[in-house]
Amino acid sequence: MVDTYNGVLRRLMTFVHGLEDVYEKDHLFSQEELAALTPNDIKRWMCVKAYGTAEPGVDDNPTLCRSTSLEFWKKAISFFMPNRLMSWNVLSNVGNPTKSIEINDLIKAVKKTEVRKQGKASTPRHLDELEGDGGGNGGGNGVSNGGDPK
Repeated sequence: MVDTYNGVLRRLMTFVHGLEDVYEKDHLFSQEELAALTPNDIKRWMCVKAYGTAEPGVDDNPTLCRSTSLEFWKKAISFFMPNRLMSWNVLSNVGNPTKSIEINDLIKAVKKTEVRKQGKASTPRHLDELEGDGGGNGGGNGVSNGGDPK
């Protein structure tokens, strides 16, 4: 899981630093680089991922990703933050920027568009399983190891 989290962080930092190529897998970010991240940096990156632009308008809809993706990315970025347990303090600009009002409001806005059917459509991962036997229970015996009750 840490490799997946690291991939999210590398893509965020590539965006923040304005680079063309994503940082290498083995790149380690300093505590100073991570502490320099602000909620605005993360929000702009998430907006690009969801809306296709860093500054979406009032009438724009998030058609590129869903709120669950934003929530996962928030969790992945938070994993690496120097003050990950501390909420973001707006007055002193310290703490975990993923725990800011800006980020939480963005995720709420994306959820709201999903409920209104204006955001990216849901794509269930197990749709083929559900269509296969009508119930999605893998054959009906309730045992996931092929029927062998070991």
